[in-house]
Amino acid sequence: MGSQVVRVAPHSTIPGVLTPIFQQVPFRKILAEVTRFGKRGDDVLYQPTVSRINTPTAIGQQWRGNVDSATYSISQLSFPYYTIMARAEFDPNQESKFERLISGIGLEDFLNKLCQQGIYQREHYSTLFGFDTDANQGIILEGTVAALPADSSAKTKITEYNITELLQVLAGYARDIMTATYGMAKPVVIISTTEMINYLQSIVVPFTNYQMPGAGVDSIAGAYNRIIGTWLGVGKIEWISDEAMVGKGAAGTDLISFIAPGLSKQESEQPENTNLVAESMPQNMRNTMVDMVDGLKEFPNPVINGVRSKLFSLQTTPGCLIRPEAVVTIEFTYD
Repeated sequence: MGSQVVRVAPHSTIPGVLTPIFQQVPFRKILAEVTRFGKRGDDVLYQPTVSRINTPTAIGQQWRGNVDSATYSISQLSFPYYTIMARAEFDPNQESKFERLISGIGLEDFLNKLCQQGIYQREHYSTLFGFDTDANQGIILEGTVAALPADSSAKTKITEYNITELLQVLAGYARDIMTATYGMAKPVVIISTTEMINYLQSIVVPFTNYQMPGAGVDSIAGAYNRIIGTWLGVGKIEWISDEAMVGKGAAGTDLISFIAPGLSKQESEQPENTNLVAESMPQNMRNTMVDMVDGLKEFPNPVINGVRSKLFSLQTTPGCLIRPEAVVTIEFTYD
């Protein structure tokens, strides 16, 4: 800990300390679930899958005894575990100096929070983009990634894009997810850069030509909530600002992702279910997840020569995408 502080005597000090501000991102909203399937020391988490399902049926008015058996093929998804670690270490001199300079805060508690914050920041990034840069990891990279198409005037920058056409393009991506999941995707989470989210939530869409209620006063985000959330039946749309989406696309472009974390069971008034196997197993309702084994653990070390230290450890998978069709990411240039 370095400190070069000059103070006039006598003086008074405001309790506490000013710290740098980091963006607080509710990134767990893009997850259907944080699971605890693994055990400390595991290397990989597996999800068994079946495909090529085929159920031969026979139709006739006479009994037939030669109907072939239902068939299937077994495979699996694999998600590697990683351990995120941070250490808090200090001696009595550092503790005394810190608490004399900064009143109302203990050094041990301050370092503990720094370690936890650092681990959560790494967890946030790995949920989106994984741990291994050479592997296709993370919810964003495992989904579909494409570039924003040009509008009718050949504009591709967001601030130059035709507003009505931008709304239609963005609505199309969520509609594609709903189509691919047979209308079972609920909710839809939209995550992008702060300036992109602010733009979508503040730019006015010219609705006067359509005689809509509140004509001419709605934003792209407000209209999107009504079109996709209410009319298409998705429900509440979650809008998340995240600076981790800055410059992560090809050639340094920014990203906006449309994510369906989970599926809802399809409503039916009949007992005969044509999706019986899937809806009877909870894992089929989960599109995105992270497995955190036993959560964040703290391991205090013995005091050696007055030095106290504590290791923080979190064993976790990167963000896991079960169904790639549930995530669509678009590369764009803001201005």
